[in-house]
Amino acid sequence: MVASKEMRRNRFPIDRYLSVNWLNEVDIANIGAEEAKGILRGTNVAGGQDVPIVKTMLETYYANGKGSGPESLVRDVYYNTGMAIYSAGFEAARIAITENGWPITPESMKNAYESIENFDGDGVMAPVTVTGEDHGGGGKTRVEQWDGETWVPLTDWSADYLDVVWDVIKESSEKFTVE
Repeated sequence: MVASKEMRRNRFPIDRYLSVNWLNEVDIANIGAEEAKGILRGTNVAGGQDVPIVKTMLETYYANGKGSGPESLVRDVYYNTGMAIYSAGFEAARIAITENGWPITPESMKNAYESIENFDGDGVMAPVTVTGEDHGGGGKTRVEQWDGETWVPLTDWSADYLDVVWDVIKESSEKFTVE
């Protein structure tokens, strides 16, 4: 928010501002939908409501007065982030039950998570592949741009410079090792 206001005040083009996915629809409303046109964000979840699972929530539950919480919250990237997190958890639980039956144990859940491959929650997030070495799922992101009404993807999902990222993580983590 502050950066976008300062950019406007200093006449710096808004389309040169690249935020992270925490720049949400409330921020866009505060900036002004038209004034925010062109702003960019890097994200690991799909923005907007053109995602099948979000459409299902709106059409099945909210359209019939059975939604949980205010519908306005469904129209925000934070909602999509929650859907992405839960969809991966539900997929792991599904795999754990399919492979090991009920009840789910910590070990069966861990193994199930670590067997998730190229899972995107029906388009709500970057495809993730979870392994014993990478519980983050691969670190994919994409760039989206606000067109005045919604977020439009400009790039495909990618995970570039992971070697650099992991080097920084390892170097930073070493500062906190207990001797």
